[in-house]
Amino acid sequence: DETPIKMLVPGKGETQKAYMWVLCGGLTKDPPYRVYDFYENRKHSNVITLLNGYAGVLHSDKYGGYEALANKKQFTWCPCWGHTRRKFFDADPKDEFRNWVLKKIHHLFLIEEVAWSQSPEKRLEIRKEKKEPIIDEMITTIKEKLIHGK
Repeated sequence: DETPIKMLVPGKGETQKAYMWVLCGGLTKDPPYRVYDFYENRKHSNVITLLNGYAGVLHSDKYGGYEALANKKQFTWCPCWGHTRRKFFDADPKDEFRNWVLKKIHHLFLIEEVAWSQSPEKRLEIRKEKKEPIIDEMITTIKEKLIHGK
């Protein structure tokens, strides 16, 4: 993920927006690997530089730079449900569909809490068995709503 930071402009005594990019990795809930990189902008080319040669699973926000690389099948891309949740959270609280989606995402978070207490193999099994059907249902329902408005 990239975080905006203030960068002191050399010789000017003023600041401009820059970005600290943080990559985390490993098989535990508290990732043992953290890489920090700095860029003066948020260009897609930064993602290409950062992820050059990476071929695992990438969990990130839905930034287009990640999507472009995922479309090239460089890695398996898993956009973050927390970022997805925000869009629905900001919608009208009286909307039944919005509330249904938020409940489903909350359920995914609860399952993930349980999964992280297990071995990597068991986590994958839990995700396939418990989370995959929920995600499939959400995708089908959202597509139906988008296409038919139901």
